[in-house]
Amino acid sequence: MTFLADELHAFGNAVMFFTRLRVPKSLRWSEALMQKAAGWYPLVGALVGALGAGVAWLSLQIFPPLIAAVLSTIATMLITGAFHEDGLADVCDAFWGGYTRDRVLEIMKDSRVGTFGSAGLGMVLLAKVALLDVVLSQPDWLRWGGVVVALIVVHTVSRAASVSLLRLLTYVRANDTVGAKSKPMATKVSIPRLVFALACGALPLVLFVEPRRIGAVISLCALAAVGLAVWFRKRIGGYTGDCLGAVQQLTEVIALAVLAAQVPAWN
Repeated sequence: MTFLADELHAFGNAVMFFTRLRVPKSLRWSEALMQKAAGWYPLVGALVGALGAGVAWLSLQIFPPLIAAVLSTIATMLITGAFHEDGLADVCDAFWGGYTRDRVLEIMKDSRVGTFGSAGLGMVLLAKVALLDVVLSQPDWLRWGGVVVALIVVHTVSRAASVSLLRLLTYVRANDTVGAKSKPMATKVSIPRLVFALACGALPLVLFVEPRRIGAVISLCALAAVGLAVWFRKRIGGYTGDCLGAVQQLTEVIALAVLAAQVPAWN
């Protein structure tokens, strides 16, 4: 019972940290639980994706697919407080605006958003809306199940990809007392918890998506996560919380692109 209780509190910590949803006042918090929560990130993504799918479904009752895609995207940003989007913008500003490791880390602490951050975030949001519009524009017999599947899949897979960085890289702000907002909830993940997170991220994909798309989503998201990990290591020697947000956002777009792709062999 203690194990199950700890895991429930760890999941609650993940929900509290990554969303604006209310959690029970009885929720326990500790550094140990925060570290355990890393394995639950994909399931938080499933929750966010399901709520976004609900907004999309309701919107489709009265609006065309494009408007529903916009409203669903707004809803997921409101649910998470644009947490991951903020990380993506900071990474774009820092990695394209800074030429040294110290300057990159300094820019990521700055709460202001610059040209690179605005451009990068704008392009990602446009891509999400456009791709989701394609999914929502499918024939009626596909649309209702397709929107739920697509949003849950992309939000779980992308968060599993971001968890992998906790194993691949070292957290670079461990001794930095400034810029605490950028500190991720967990800074390391054990192999069993990583396996659990990856399994949770892949489960909706395996259950609801056709095999050819499964392979494409997994391979492309893995390639993107590893490629970004190599880039982060080269530029700053590891990762920050903003780096995790950037990985989540970019792999979300990649996964959604594969699901929206209209390839004859897949239809």
